[in-house]
Amino acid sequence: MGFEVFQIGDSVCITSDSIFKGLKGIVCKIHLITYTEDDEKPLLFYQVNLEHTYTREPIWFQGEEVDALYLK
Repeated sequence: MGFEVFQIGDSVCITSDSIFKGLKGIVCKIHLITYTEDDEKPLLFYQVNLEHTYTREPIWFQGEEVDALYLK
């Protein structure tokens, strides 16, 4: 496919330039919109349950706005 797809339950970090930048969370849902043309990259959205926030509901982020969180 040429792009990384996270799974439900994966730990991620928000990388977008928003108030959520740097927060960590767990992927709850995944939504993938595919195109019929081969040159188009699919749109990928993740619903993330953010940790240590007052937000009670998971928030949707585009695929480019999240990155893998590697725990050591």
